[in-house]
Amino acid sequence: MRTEQSRVLVAGAGCIGTWLGARLQAKGVEVCYLGREATFERLQNGLKVSGLGEAFALEKLTVVNHSAEAFDWVILACKRPDTKALLDSIPEVLAHNPTLIVAQNGLGAADTAAKLSGCSAHALMVPFNLQWLAPGELYQATGGQVVVPRELGVFASAWDAEITNDIAAVQAGKLLLNLNNAINGLCGLPLAQELSQQPFRQVLAGAQQEALKVFKAKGIKPAKLLGAPAALLPYVLRLPDKAFTRLAKGLLAMEAEARSSLYDDLAAGRPTEIAFLNGWVVQEAEALGLPVPINRHLCALVEEAEHQGACPNLDAKALLAP
Repeated sequence: MRTEQSRVLVAGAGCIGTWLGARLQAKGVEVCYLGREATFERLQNGLKVSGLGEAFALEKLTVVNHSAEAFDWVILACKRPDTKALLDSIPEVLAHNPTLIVAQNGLGAADTAAKLSGCSAHALMVPFNLQWLAPGELYQATGGQVVVPRELGVFASAWDAEITNDIAAVQAGKLLLNLNNAINGLCGLPLAQELSQQPFRQVLAGAQQEALKVFKAKGIKPAKLLGAPAALLPYVLRLPDKAFTRLAKGLLAMEAEARSSLYDDLAAGRPTEIAFLNGWVVQEAEALGLPVPINRHLCALVEEAEHQGACPNLDAKALLAP
């Protein structure tokens, strides 16, 4: 199938969903963006994308609040807790049996989407953060390359994506990096500032080592991170600041004020995806009888911050399990 002959619905037209859909639209694909009034207001005058990736602009985007039309593909890009509600809102679309492109954090998202929708579903991995600067202005704040499975290879060019034969391994590798989302949200510092401080990196290193033990017990082999085996990353994180900065330039490729999506959620008083990140490590470790005190403590701190409705601005010492 040629991409320009496809019809795509973006279900969850936030930062990631809008970027994925807009890149396809820029290549001639017919794209509709499913959203509420806020989405219409944000995109009614077009879209400009800037930042660390390729800059481009679209004069017009089609936003709908409901659809019963047939689409070849549906990009599912909502927060994980909202998956069922969103899929339940588009039964007519799903009745046409589109293929779901799942752009969500954590492991098992595509399996969940397939089970809930009755459609085939394939996950991809988007490594970078995006943020709205203003209505119609989307900004890529961190670097990285999209990775897609071969089943989505038809879109690789539009997204400038790498094609992999093992998307599960790529997602496991990303989960290791996303364990930092909680740390960043709890400390409130920009990512570059947080990661430049060894005490915060030591917390992340500990959380990653716990996750790696869970991976090993479950037979999960995460993909390489920054060109090195994932098992080496905790040791790199524990290096002195100067040595880490020299070795981890790729990890630090970001705008000075970039923060994690979990920080954004806490700052806005929204529920976070902690259950699908550090919470996944805790849940799987419980089933395996493995101790994961750092991830468990981070989950408890995030849940308390959600209850308080604000970022607590904790130091690194407070993030370590007592």
